[in-house]
Amino acid sequence: MSSKARHLSRQKKPGLRESLGLFCVALLLVYSAWVRGGTYPPFQLPLVVIGGLILLSLFFAGRSSAGGEGESARRVTMAGLWKDPVFYVGAVFLLLLLVQWLNAGRRLVFDFVAYKWKYAPPPIPWLPSAFVKSDALEMLCWFFPAWAVALAMRSGLFGRRSVHRLCALTAISAALLSLFGLVQYLSGT
Repeated sequence: MSSKARHLSRQKKPGLRESLGLFCVALLLVYSAWVRGGTYPPFQLPLVVIGGLILLSLFFAGRSSAGGEGESARRVTMAGLWKDPVFYVGAVFLLLLLVQWLNAGRRLVFDFVAYKWKYAPPPIPWLPSAFVKSDALEMLCWFFPAWAVALAMRSGLFGRRSVHRLCALTAISAALLSLFGLVQYLSGT
């Protein structure tokens, strides 16, 4: 048996918590690619739900550097999250997107003095705003799951074997999606 094969046989199999987190990340990646590229607004709510499940798997699971699970591993994972700048930058950006969505809905009005169309000021003028509320919500629905995946990948929750499985699943999904696209193109639909 080669040294690489011995090393692979000694690696711990992923636990239930790691498998659940891996399933959620894989589901998010596959779902967003297959459902109209994730761009159709009525199909975006599951992205937010899956992103929430990923964050829950981070808060209730953990993986220590020794590969163990339990309370000590959960503390290691949470301590890593609190020290991660991606957590704070993402949280601030999420807050900005949320404020923008809540302060959106500027109406197009006709200014008779200037004799041209203008957008009315937002409900709270000194806060960031968006012109269209649905566009601001779409940004929120896209960024939250992406932030959750970034945190999950940086948290140390997944072992090397799980990351390799995730990469393989993503490549298989991409190959099937491209094959499906070629069949559609060749069939003329």
